[in-house]
Amino acid sequence: MSAWSVCPYNFDVTQDQILKISSVSSNQADIFPVINGQKVSFKLLETSNPSKGKGYLATSKEFANIWIAAMTPSTTASLTNTYSKLLTKNNLKLSVKNNLSSFNNQTTTQSSINIYGDKAIPQTGIIAFEFRFKLINQLNTGQVVTFPVPVSAFGQTQSGETITLGAFYANNNSNNVLSSTVAKNLDIFNPANPIYKEYIIQEGYQHIGFYINQNNHQIGLIINGINKGYIAMLPSKLKNIGFFIPFEYGYIDSEFLNKEISAELITDRNKLQFTYPLGTMDICGVGS
Repeated sequence: MSAWSVCPYNFDVTQDQILKISSVSSNQADIFPVINGQKVSFKLLETSNPSKGKGYLATSKEFANIWIAAMTPSTTASLTNTYSKLLTKNNLKLSVKNNLSSFNNQTTTQSSINIYGDKAIPQTGIIAFEFRFKLINQLNTGQVVTFPVPVSAFGQTQSGETITLGAFYANNNSNNVLSSTVAKNLDIFNPANPIYKEYIIQEGYQHIGFYINQNNHQIGLIINGINKGYIAMLPSKLKNIGFFIPFEYGYIDSEFLNKEISAELITDRNKLQFTYPLGTMDICGVGS
């Protein structure tokens, strides 16, 4: 297998773009300190103001520009506000120490959303991609580690709806939650809106796979190797896709400082690790 991806997605967003996306000064994020292809990582550091947290963002320059254009001038909603809405609907809004400040009361209305992916995808067959992230998920009584991890894919259907496919992980001193979301114009529409506590892998790696059946407009999900089947139906075919990986953390106990946290987007068919329906392709249209 080649060391480089034949179906790449570039995490080349600039700091200037991130500042425009994260437009509220207290919520500003940074480029991940380590970017290795489609894997990003950082080490947990003590923050000067834990209530404000520390954030990082990975996406492509092209998708960042799409998001910025959708935000201005008609809306001041930031990326963090969008994820706040999705996390709240998933019951993943952190309850520790008044929450991280980015989870505020601002909302983004459906009329203000015109997000579409920067990468065109095949219009027939089944397409798959995966997220894999390394986290801290074993806590003793009294220890606090708080970070929401909403890794997401955004795209637009042939009928014009903005679709979000998200995997969410939240961890604090009382919660350890793994969830998935399918949203249309930021409104959750997979009926179960499931929480998968029982599928969390305790050594710290969580692995999520999505597969999109363009022929019947369905979304399938695999959680740490467990195929949950089709969980939602799209209004029409998905035309394109773009990816965001944002992390935010705060209130890190001293024993967890300098621990590595990472997330990886897998888009190359040869690197997908789960078993998918026969004939499944990557987002570039390459099959097995």
